[in-house]
Amino acid sequence: MNTTSPPIEDPLRWSRRNLRLIALLCTFLMLLMWLRLETRRPDSGRLPSNIDVVVFHIAGLRADALSTKDLASSLGLDRDQLLFWPQAFAQSSVALHSSLSMLQGDLALDLDRSPGPESLVPRLRDAGYQTLLVTDSSALHKRTAALFDQAALSPDTKNLLENVERLWAESSQPGPRFLMLDLNVSGQPLHARTTEAVALRHAYAERIEDLSGVLAQLAQLTAPNNAGQLTVLLGASGLELGEHPQQTETPFDPHLHVPFVMGLRQATGLPIGRQPGLVQSADLAPTLLDLLDLRTQQQRTRDQAQRLGRSLEASCHGWSEGPVHQVLYLAGPNHLVARTPDWKLISAVTPPWQMERSSAHLYSLAEDPQEHSNLLSTGPMGPVAEKLYSGLNGWLSSPTVLAKGSQESRP
Repeated sequence: MNTTSPPIEDPLRWSRRNLRLIALLCTFLMLLMWLRLETRRPDSGRLPSNIDVVVFHIAGLRADALSTKDLASSLGLDRDQLLFWPQAFAQSSVALHSSLSMLQGDLALDLDRSPGPESLVPRLRDAGYQTLLVTDSSALHKRTAALFDQAALSPDTKNLLENVERLWAESSQPGPRFLMLDLNVSGQPLHARTTEAVALRHAYAERIEDLSGVLAQLAQLTAPNNAGQLTVLLGASGLELGEHPQQTETPFDPHLHVPFVMGLRQATGLPIGRQPGLVQSADLAPTLLDLLDLRTQQQRTRDQAQRLGRSLEASCHGWSEGPVHQVLYLAGPNHLVARTPDWKLISAVTPPWQMERSSAHLYSLAEDPQEHSNLLSTGPMGPVAEKLYSGLNGWLSSPTVLAKGSQESRP
């Protein structure tokens, strides 16, 4: 009886099963390499580690007050190398709220509550930055001076320029500097004498011309060192110029829509161009921390869970798609606001920040950008208003929004 021995496999030849496994492994490795290339931060997108940062935070600066070209000229920046957000909104029509919100990275409702240890300035100090504040607001100075290495209250323009020159020179060595220039004189209301739009705009144009001169002087006084400088300008509030003469304190867009630009002086590493989508004051803190590589992933996750501010770094570099915000939550005297690109809900509030459903207004910004036609004046809330109102009220009810202290008695 003949028996046939089973074929002997060549030990040097891979089986089909092994070949399939190897192919899958190679595909997986190639996918990992692609993801790494897509998500890693390129060296060309890095700011110098020791770059100075100067933030101009200016009350009463409407988005239409100065063109980006004029802003660049005043700040000593190249207008073709600007990063800017045309749809930027101050966190509040009250500049002090916006200043605290910018530092905290969140909508600050309690004016008696200073930014905490996880806010922008303490983190910069921990990273070795010399932190400086020059402001003409005694209210902001009182609440935040202790956060900074040096803080100067400047009651007038002459004193402000002198303080900036002195502090900038004294802090030239060692380490990078963070300077916050908080100007509020341009935010004083103009409608005390008249609500006539032409007269208001004429007076405002004169005020902005003076402001441009002050900005140019400040830019000269804060000339960058060899490491370069990141310059930021963000409006702390807008200003009413006769658009709503009977409601001069309601937070309509003229009070909230502000310029927001960034640029580099003697440095590279910042993307440029127009950035779409809604952004707000509270976005500046996480954005600066990420541009300077000063947050861990754990800190990013925690900040996003606890604060309204979102980093704009990924979107401006093109590393992420879609809007940073679907809706903004903003404030004004005795009001809260929920704003999307197409809709805006304004609700009156009573102390301590209790929303009044019956007082809510809804505006279709696509059809009524001037906010003159309240869609809730003739009927109950529909789906759009309900969604905005419920979202805003739900956020307000979060335990992280308001400290349970006795001082939170007024909006």
